[in-house]
Amino acid sequence: MKNIVKIIQLAKPFHKYLYVISGLIFTLTILELVSPYIIKLIVDQIELQVKTGQGNINDVYIYIFLLFVFSFLICAMI
Repeated sequence: MKNIVKIIQLAKPFHKYLYVISGLIFTLTILELVSPYIIKLIVDQIELQVKTGQGNINDVYIYIFLLFVFSFLICAMI
């Protein structure tokens, strides 16, 4: 138990850094979870076009642009 208390005391000056790192990890995780959802939206539009002919190519372009933006943000954070 003494060792755990020593570790906590030694880590106290670094708490601010740990909070920043935790926030960056959380943000990066959220950005990485958005990409599969955008790919799903692209596939849904393509499927709608193939099945019914009512798919919108402009929506696909917007989703691809969003996918590019989120990928760029992920790379910028790493």
